[in-house]
Amino acid sequence: MVRLLDGTPIEIINAKGHPNIRATHKTTMEITRDPELTPRGDCIIGVKADKAAKDLSPQTLNLIKTPAPILIIIYLPQHDTYDHFYAHGNPNLNPTHPASIVIRKSTYIDPRTIATQSQKAANDLPQHIKNHLKNPDTHIQLIITHPNQTPQQVIQLIKNNKT
Repeated sequence: MVRLLDGTPIEIINAKGHPNIRATHKTTMEITRDPELTPRGDCIIGVKADKAAKDLSPQTLNLIKTPAPILIIIYLPQHDTYDHFYAHGNPNLNPTHPASIVIRKSTYIDPRTIATQSQKAANDLPQHIKNHLKNPDTHIQLIITHPNQTPQQVIQLIKNNKT
């Protein structure tokens, strides 16, 4: 879902936790539409996503195709906790993958990639968030937006506009 705040696109990708989430990968973070996960998927932080790279809104595509910073928030609404970090867009991004979204610390680009030069990968998430990600009842929101708002402002907007 895209919500506008002062004309700023806010893309929200909803996913669920899974008992096999390890979140130990040191260079990437991934959310997938797949409902299942093996322990080998150590970069995956959410399953059963409602969007993949190919489903991003035109406003978000415009944002991620500029080399500017992007604000990314991992929000767990039922636990009222989140973590945030910044990554960069790239004009060469071509997010067309039908099942996954990947954020990378590196500059590598493939059809799953929506941001590069990220400050964080799955391994860098706080332990309390990683613990919640192992619960299949945990609702995960991956939020992508322009950094002209603080993470707290974005979370408050989402809380005030529950749908």
